[in-house]
Amino acid sequence: MEFVARQVQVPASELESYDWTGRTVEYHRAQIREHLGFRECSVADAEKLTAYLAEHVAHKERRPEQVREAVLRTGCLDAVTSVSGGGSLSPEVLAERLLLVIHAYGTNTGIKAVASGGHGHTEDELRYVRRRYLSAEAARAIAIQIANATFAARSTELWGQGSTAVASDSTHVRAYDQHLFTEWHSRYGGRGVLIYWHLRRSPWPSTPS
Repeated sequence: MEFVARQVQVPASELESYDWTGRTVEYHRAQIREHLGFRECSVADAEKLTAYLAEHVAHKERRPEQVREAVLRTGCLDAVTSVSGGGSLSPEVLAERLLLVIHAYGTNTGIKAVASGGHGHTEDELRYVRRRYLSAEAARAIAIQIANATFAARSTELWGQGSTAVASDSTHVRAYDQHLFTEWHSRYGGRGVLIYWHLRRSPWPSTPS
């Protein structure tokens, strides 16, 4: 922000008094669009973008191999085996089965229904992992490992040095099927998106220049 302020020869503190709701900001936005060669986004543009994201991005972002890799990199399996003891399963297989079991319980889908998917793991194998590895103590160890990995990877310039996280339940909001993040939620009995509210008492850190 300081860099941009120096370019236009205006004090950066002036941004705090700028009116973001009046006609002036609309005029300035039009000037910026004209200078950069952009135009306002139309409904047709939004539909094209939604179709593109759904086809090229959404399914890639939710690929199981990405989630499995994240589990392996954070050391979650070490936390599980340290609590439940070692076993004969390879880390890759244990990661897949643990994720399937957690998904089964976390979404109320159930192990039997999850086992019917085309992943190559049987219901008996998933139930064995549930009994052998997924205890309350192991779940706490997993949560600690993921939290520590998140704190280690995040930018302290943006998020500060805090190490306290607060979890809360989500709010279900009805949404059209065409919405990119619309899903069927068995818990709420309909389609929609889940909104999580994050509250903070202390001021947000200043924006990096």
